[in-house]
Amino acid sequence: MAAEKIKMATDIYAKLMKHKMVDRNESVIRSYFDDTQVHDLVQQIARSFGTIILEGHEKLQLISDGKESIFATSFTHLKEKYSDIENKKEFYLLCNILMIYLSEIDGDLSVKSRYELRGLSFYRLEELITNVFIYWKEKIENDEDYEKKWAMNIREQVEFWLSKDLKDDSNKITPSMKNKFSIMKKALNLFENENLLNVILEGDEHIVYAYPELYERIEGLFHNYERYTMLRDAIVEAKQRKEDEVNDSNK
Repeated sequence: MAAEKIKMATDIYAKLMKHKMVDRNESVIRSYFDDTQVHDLVQQIARSFGTIILEGHEKLQLISDGKESIFATSFTHLKEKYSDIENKKEFYLLCNILMIYLSEIDGDLSVKSRYELRGLSFYRLEELITNVFIYWKEKIENDEDYEKKWAMNIREQVEFWLSKDLKDDSNKITPSMKNKFSIMKKALNLFENENLLNVILEGDEHIVYAYPELYERIEGLFHNYERYTMLRDAIVEAKQRKEDEVNDSNK
């Protein structure tokens, strides 16, 4: 019996390893929920490889633990999958863009429902990113130590972003570092390739729709990381500063 349960557990983990996301209703997954021993064995296997199993409403997600996982890749390995990412400076910029996007959709049920129904337009996302970067630029100019706590060169990212045009004359956006819309598309591709969101052209606007699995990662994973919460709080501060400025100008 013990051997049978071990076989069930290894089959479940192998399925997760292959697909990263597996529907809860798939037959091979059923014993994970129905049998406590199998459930515990799968969790034990996951921990031994430095991975996390996120139990979503519809799917199980297998996620690499950035600190403990044998699957957490170096930047060199990352470039093997995303060869168009030139260097770490570019990668950090793309990550900060994703962080700003996540901070915007990270909220209570009303916030989540609004973005599930309407999505987030590229124009709104660009406005958010630019407002945050302008705020960071002001902070860096007034506080020499502000940049140190991020352990990355924010100044270069800000200057690079603010130097770019919004988009080219074409309504077709391809991921690149040529303009702001293309940079956003390149960043969002990192999540789109993992089936966490979708970018759809509606009329003449590109709209970002997050899948439920992305919201589940925000709640079940990202909120546990100090780095995420620290950046999220800084981004929220920057957004609030801009809103206050707009409100003051309208008085």
